[in-house]
Amino acid sequence: MVSLNWGADEPSEGTFSTSYEQSIAAIIAADRVAGFNIILSLGVQYDPAWLHTYANSYYVDQYGDAYVDSAGADADFVWNATMRQKMAAYIAHVFSVFGTNFAAVRIGGGHYGELGFPPNGYNGHANTYWAWSAGAQASDPVPGWLPGQASPNGEAQTFWNWYDGSLTSYLQWQIATLRASYAGPLIVLEPGFGARPSGISAAIADNLNGASSQEINGEIQTAHDYTAHAQAISDPNVWLDSTWLDCPYGNDSSSDPTQRTPIGYLAYLASQRGLQLYGENTGNGSASDMQFTVGQAVKWGLQGFVWMNETQLLSGNYATLSNYAALIAANP
Repeated sequence: MVSLNWGADEPSEGTFSTSYEQSIAAIIAADRVAGFNIILSLGVQYDPAWLHTYANSYYVDQYGDAYVDSAGADADFVWNATMRQKMAAYIAHVFSVFGTNFAAVRIGGGHYGELGFPPNGYNGHANTYWAWSAGAQASDPVPGWLPGQASPNGEAQTFWNWYDGSLTSYLQWQIATLRASYAGPLIVLEPGFGARPSGISAAIADNLNGASSQEINGEIQTAHDYTAHAQAISDPNVWLDSTWLDCPYGNDSSSDPTQRTPIGYLAYLASQRGLQLYGENTGNGSASDMQFTVGQAVKWGLQGFVWMNETQLLSGNYATLSNYAALIAANP
């Protein structure tokens, strides 16, 4: 996997770093000489500082706090059309420079490059929903309603349908934007455990007040709604990716797919939509973690997975390259 960094590539609007692009091109060329197929990570989560010279560029929670992350991943691509225009221009530039000869391209476009809103706790507040930027409020179907307030007219349900649906529409926009330049597999990074239907229902029943288990875990506020995302994908060359392939929680033997691990549940959703699967571990993985991860990849028929991360793999403190080679040889 070769990862780009938008901020490093475009330090000022419309001006791209020749030296940075040459360094990436050299890595790509060396990898190809070594016989690797390359997955490209666009690095749109590393949004450049100049992006925030535009108005209403940040996500804002119900407390009025703009989400600012020193690493990026804080631009409101869900509701701000200008942010999307700038991202689309960057993506088109990437393919014009590096071509389209990639085994796959990763998308998600949120925190850590995954598909989701910012975290569910920020600036001393818990239960943070991220729908109070000017762009978001322009389309809020229940203006003035806040999570935790009573819902005499179904406000919590209406808010959730819009909030969740807005992120899903952002996924569809990413797919359409990539398809203008690239026809190969797109890997959608699905983080966390996933907001399961029963968890969503429980959160709505308590008016999104943060007390339900999946709100406490942050799956609802970040809108990690695997079901909605899978149902929104009509392109069979878009793959679902669990970024928690080594998750030890869930019962993969259950006949109820909503009780399974993240990859187990994604496998069910993928089977319903005719989609393929990919995955990755969460990092700091031991040899036994690696063995479990490979086992999950084999069990659920993944197209492949990436190991997080190279530095750890070669450090001698975690699972090693020889562990990896042995598992690959045993599972060709």
